[in-house]
Amino acid sequence: MKEKSRAKSLISEYFIFVIFIALVVVLTCLKPSFIQPANLVNILKQASINGILAFGMMFVIIAGGFDMSVGSTVAFTGILAAMLGQGQYPIFVPLIVAMLGGLAVGVVNGVGVAVGNLPPFIMTLGTMTAVRGLALLISDGKPIIGISESYKAVAASSIFGIPMLAVFLVITILLCSFVLSKTVYGRRVYACGGNLLAAQVSGINTTKIRISTFAIAGLLAGLSGFLMTSRVTIAQPTAAESYEMHETVPIEPLLPVFQEMPIPEIPNVPNP
Repeated sequence: MKEKSRAKSLISEYFIFVIFIALVVVLTCLKPSFIQPANLVNILKQASINGILAFGMMFVIIAGGFDMSVGSTVAFTGILAAMLGQGQYPIFVPLIVAMLGGLAVGVVNGVGVAVGNLPPFIMTLGTMTAVRGLALLISDGKPIIGISESYKAVAASSIFGIPMLAVFLVITILLCSFVLSKTVYGRRVYACGGNLLAAQVSGINTTKIRISTFAIAGLLAGLSGFLMTSRVTIAQPTAAESYEMHETVPIEPLLPVFQEMPIPEIPNVPNP
């Protein structure tokens, strides 16, 4: 009986990986060019941007929230980066401005949810529309073109054959993994998601923690917007539509890994 239960648990935990491998095999059989290095590198570049965005969303979901505005934030910050990345400033300027723009959107979301007590879905649905409108406003509804060669090189370059976008993803994974599994802050994020009232009773400043998770999601959305503009060499105010739904999928196989991390014992106070 125990072996049967364990088998079910393993199937449930690794089911998405099995599906992924099956898809790779089927696509390779249907189109042998799918497995060619050039195509895999192209897929890796696109997946890297989605992965960075997904790790930001993961903080919000673990803390018990949800962010519907990340797609609009990517478009908005991509526009900002393109406007400042046409050669008039050093390349770090559009990067910093894009990340700060994403951070500002995240803080607004966090304050609305944690201080205003608005449901995360409702709050971020509003900012999703507002930020998308802001992207259309500052771009006059038109694509922003003419980014500098140094900006294009960010996504086009590689280190020892590894695309720079993948390097950004790996750095993001390492930082997020360390924060969630090795720091007090990471344990408090889990505590907030497990039982918010119990976390408050145990002395955790849940307001700051929840705001910070949305801020992290916004920050990484800003980074994604900067990288996406570099990759496609153009910034569209309508870019990244529905990304908020796409990013919940890559998170699912990662959650069991982080759930193994011990969290502080807190009183078993029921949710209100």
